Amino acid sequence: DIRLDETGRIIVAGYFTDTNFQPDAIMARFTSSGALDTSCNGSGYVIQNLKTYDYISTVDRKSTRLNS
Repeated sequence: DIRLDETGRIIVAGYFTDTNFQPDAIMARFTSSGALDTSCNGSGYVIQNLKTYDYISTVDRKSTRLNS
């Protein structure tokens, strides 16, 4: 999922499998110029370990949260 927030920052969210073959979700926020926005979690991204049947349903444009 890709969204723009009200200030033009780019929010990207998706899934990947970690090195232990467990599902994870990632949300990254970029500045309007395309650089990682380190004001988001200090790194520009958030990784959330998921259970087998968890998923991302929405990206909240006003925070750095993943909603499931």
